[in-house]
Amino acid sequence: MRIVYTLALAAAFALLVPASLAQIAASPEAGIATEAPVRSNTSKLFLQAHLNGTGLSVEDGDTESGGGFGLKLGYGFSPLFTLYAGFDAASMDAAGGGSYSYGLFDLGMQLNFRSGPHALVPYLALALSGQAAVLDVEGDDCTFSGAGLTLGGGLKYSVSPVLALDGSLTVTPGRFTTVKYQGVSVEDEEGLGTTGARFGLGISWYPQR
Repeated sequence: MRIVYTLALAAAFALLVPASLAQIAASPEAGIATEAPVRSNTSKLFLQAHLNGTGLSVEDGDTESGGGFGLKLGYGFSPLFTLYAGFDAASMDAAGGGSYSYGLFDLGMQLNFRSGPHALVPYLALALSGQAAVLDVEGDDCTFSGAGLTLGGGLKYSVSPVLALDGSLTVTPGRFTTVKYQGVSVEDEEGLGTTGARFGLGISWYPQR
């Protein structure tokens, strides 16, 4: 009878101990590795507003600088890949005195890295850009316009599931190939070489979280 009792206790121990160990392993307080919480998500719709510091260098000319603001609208088809359209406008201080307006429109993509368990997400950006500088010449607008290729990157820091701080630095080599003054447009395929640089600091909003 004692042997039967001992065997019964051994069988009960064999059944209960694995179940208890499984519960402990599944417990967050157990200190055993569990799935990391999601702290950032770069997928779906986002809207970004930012301030910018802008520089522009024109072929055979001085580098000029100014500041302004910008907007960006995009959609993340996955945490890695995002398409976006963006616009930046700045008031530039001319080297010879006075000021003029400079604007860029971007249509591009971003590659986002480390999203998910990380709050800080670096990204790379590549865009086709249109650019224009508008000067006041004897009371009339004179517009230089053309295209360029924007390269750069930035960092997003998620402060909540729907908001992220966003800092970026981009460079846009390109050319002004069209001049419009008093309603007359002149095109030059060679044009003037340009190099634009932008530093942006703003906030991104993800309304679909």
